[in-house]
Amino acid sequence: MAQQAASCNSARCQQQGGGGSSGCVDSAAALSRHNAYRARHGAPALQWSASLANDTLAWARNLASQGCALRHGGNGNAGQNLYAVRGNTAMSCVSATDAWYNEVSQYKFTRRPWTDNQPNFSNIGHFTQLHSTQLGCGAAKGANNCYVVACHYSPAGNMVGDSSIYANVLMTQ
Repeated sequence: MAQQAASCNSARCQQQGGGGSSGCVDSAAALSRHNAYRARHGAPALQWSASLANDTLAWARNLASQGCALRHGGNGNAGQNLYAVRGNTAMSCVSATDAWYNEVSQYKFTRRPWTDNQPNFSNIGHFTQLHSTQLGCGAAKGANNCYVVACHYSPAGNMVGDSSIYANVLMTQ
């Protein structure tokens, strides 16, 4: 039976991460973790978007129903990060957030970040959603203990070109 995501229309609910209705039992903590990482780089805090959370929940369920094979899709107007884990590990949107942020160790902070990071972009692209202002995450469990976490960022933060990435992906402060 499909679970419906609850509405999150109040400002308090949106600032706190939607209350877990997106399948992320730790959605408030995931929003907080995103914002803590963003603060390290001088990026403004994200606000929770119930609409994006609903989109990502649907996409996470779709991927989970197909064996947790990750492929981008869903909301074409938003940036997207995907994460999957198998086994007895509990599904955690915070763990996904940590994994995406840990790509910072592979990122080259240069004056030509698009050019200099392009050969490795598949390993650092999750880290660069820094231009975004809204976040919504969803999570779902598939067969054989596979779990998918998806987050959408709006507006999309991965912009092509050295100048836009240079202006939005800043070194830690």
